Amino acid sequence: MAEITRYAQKADGSRNVGVQIGAVSVLFQPSGPEHDADAERLAEQVAGAADHLAQLGLDVANKSASIADLRRRVEASEARLSASLDGKRRFFGPVLVKPNTDGDWGGTVWALDPEKQEGGRGIMFASLAELRLEHPELWPIGVMDGGILMDAWTMLPK
Repeated sequence: MAEITRYAQKADGSRNVGVQIGAVSVLFQPSGPEHDADAERLAEQVAGAADHLAQLGLDVANKSASIADLRRRVEASEARLSASLDGKRRFFGPVLVKPNTDGDWGGTVWALDPEKQEGGRGIMFASLAELRLEHPELWPIGVMDGGILMDAWTMLPK
């Protein structure tokens, strides 16, 4: 953040105004007291512009970090998709997918062990679409107990 310093009155009645921006200093030296307001206004403008540029730099850095994170996520998703489609990796055995609220397939869903169901552990997904995006290797193979039985297509019995 830029810092403005107002100096003591000089012999001619004018006042110097300084702006400190990190390691850079700017000094406005009005030629007389009639130019003090102009020097003050210029110092405020320089400080405001410096603060604005600093904020833009933070925004760019944040957006760059977000883009890098998204790229890593896309690469990880592509690797998972490739591994699952090639049959090189199995994430789950068969899973029973059930909605969090009975009959509400538009909301959150659970991926459960088909034998233990609610008595075992499960993974919650924000939606059926999110489950399909995260685990494209899972395909519906049947209906069971109000849910969808899914398994990796490469692991299905022939």
